[in-house]
Amino acid sequence: MWTVPRHGVKLIWSCGKIKGWYNMQGILINLKLKWIKALVFVCLFAAPQTAFAQFDGRLPSLAVVTGVANNDTLNVRSEPRGSSADIGDLAPNARVEVLAFDSSGKWARIINGEGNGWIAARFLTAQPYQTSPSGVPLGLWCGGTEPFWGLSLNTDDTLTFSTQDSATRSFSRTWDARSVNTGDVYGIANQDLQAVLRRAQCSDGMSDRLYGWAVDVLVNTNSQPGLLSGCCSAQID
Repeated sequence: MWTVPRHGVKLIWSCGKIKGWYNMQGILINLKLKWIKALVFVCLFAAPQTAFAQFDGRLPSLAVVTGVANNDTLNVRSEPRGSSADIGDLAPNARVEVLAFDSSGKWARIINGEGNGWIAARFLTAQPYQTSPSGVPLGLWCGGTEPFWGLSLNTDDTLTFSTQDSATRSFSRTWDARSVNTGDVYGIANQDLQAVLRRAQCSDGMSDRLYGWAVDVLVNTNSQPGLLSGCCSAQID
């Protein structure tokens, strides 16, 4: 709520409701259009920015559902508006991975099952990824199709790799780094596996799900080097 003084008169305003101009005795007088327009602009454009300002402009990002009562849930919508279909529900303190915001900043797109959904951004609190000392995000699962393969960037300094035709293999993460000239590209390496991870919209080519991370992996399989490309998402319990 703002109080705007002018010649001994105050405009009592809160976003979504105009209280009007009052004199010092609290008698309602004529509304001033130019002040109304200015304050409507503040509510429409300044307020929504606070919902995603905490994400610092870097997406994807983890977030926690907050501000929801213990006996309630947060609706996941098919589109960024409250009248769209309800396609899921999130419990209080649920963790999500935020991929994008709509143009208003009021709705956040998240991964939802085998697809994506939208939730009201005001119920989110940003949470950082766990990272290596050099800033590489960990706790991600990456994968691709044709052939099917998977790579886990574990939080315990190991990498786990598998394909549809081979057994799961574990590697120690012996090197990782963040790009020296762009903050959104990361490298991870072992003697037998190297990966380049980047923040980018990504599709696995089979599901309707969009991801927020893309990855390229060079790995020795069956004594032969192979280059695989795919997408990544946070491993959320």
